Amino acid sequence: MFNVWIMFFNPENCRNETEVESKFVVQYLFPALGYTPQSWNQEVSLGNIRLDFLVFTAQFLPIRVGQDSPLSLVVEAKSPRQNLNPHVKKLKYYLTRLSIPYGVLTNGKDFRIFERDGATIRLIFQCRGADVEMRLAEIRTIIGYEEIQQRRFGLSSRSLESGEIVQTITVENYAVNSPEVENYAVDSPEIDAIESLGLYASEDST
Repeated sequence: MFNVWIMFFNPENCRNETEVESKFVVQYLFPALGYTPQSWNQEVSLGNIRLDFLVFTAQFLPIRVGQDSPLSLVVEAKSPRQNLNPHVKKLKYYLTRLSIPYGVLTNGKDFRIFERDGATIRLIFQCRGADVEMRLAEIRTIIGYEEIQQRRFGLSSRSLESGEIVQTITVENYAVNSPEVENYAVDSPEIDAIESLGLYASEDST
């Protein structure tokens, strides 16, 4: 069980979007939820989609869109001066398009977690940024690294550290006409990027 103590940084003290990303998400939230730098990428470009943070919870290769994809969480950070409501639709599009189960939307003052269940995406958690530390245990049960591993794949950090996880997702598992990817064209830029592990830092973030 993840129990390392991380000094809390009140995200409501952030002055801009960069500080929400660096001081809150990277320096506090990810470590507090058990994510190492190897488990997430920042400013990710997948075709015409630009993500602030894309988070993995398993070492499966090749990476594919679908139910068993290791892509588990998208985090979108906004300026404290921005209302989050206009950004909800775009986050829902990301989760649907990439078949990712969880999304976080925050501007430092407001913290929201969304969950995708098939075609339905709903808000399942919301609190003030200042209350994140007090409700961290609750947040961890939803999007903590080990919690998502266990819930989605039946994995533990011990099995990953021991090297027991091997290449279990194959091309055959995700044929082009499979239900998980039936809405994606063969030449979909998102699919091409994922299949080729084409995760790279974009020059401009949303």
